[in-house]
Amino acid sequence: MTWLKQNWIKIGIGILILGVLVLVKEFGGNLYKTALINDAIKTAALSPETVSENEQKFIDLEKSLPRFEDYPAKVYPIPPKPKLVHESNPYGMRYWTLTEGWIDRATFYNMGGHYLMNRYATGNPDVLIIDGLTGQVFHEHGSQFPDSVAGSSLVMFNPIKIDYFSSDGDYKPYYDENPRYAVWDGKQFNTICEPIIKNWKVISCS
Repeated sequence: MTWLKQNWIKIGIGILILGVLVLVKEFGGNLYKTALINDAIKTAALSPETVSENEQKFIDLEKSLPRFEDYPAKVYPIPPKPKLVHESNPYGMRYWTLTEGWIDRATFYNMGGHYLMNRYATGNPDVLIIDGLTGQVFHEHGSQFPDSVAGSSLVMFNPIKIDYFSSDGDYKPYYDENPRYAVWDGKQFNTICEPIIKNWKVISCS
């Protein structure tokens, strides 16, 4: 008992150190195991074996088609909100309330750096475009599924989807509309490619 009284501090410190070592071993081991699992998951995700043959063909095909980064545009912020010039286009007058609503809700441009583009009617492939710098309104033929980004003047109308390829790699577009790649020049779209795809290859881009 006397020995315990004289050495209780040393005993307490020893128990404390032992507890810390146990915790470090357990927690550290779990961290190590977690790290190993995460590394395995990342390796599996990046491994070529996890990408199907068709998926790889699709990736290679997309690289051969026009890409957003090929047609960069300087991106402007919102605000300031553009002031619409409805009189610049008959569709600006016809869809006065709709386009004003787009401006009110917009927090960023979605095409060509400073343009807002959207379809304006269900089932109608045409699009309205608003120039955020001048307020001008444009009306253009588009598609049911236009795809654009703020930092590019390229728009993909009916972009290709892997689900619409046959077993032979021939592309049959939905709604019988071929994919169309067009570049906005500030006044209109200029089509640069309407690809015909056979056996996972672009055989025509007319």
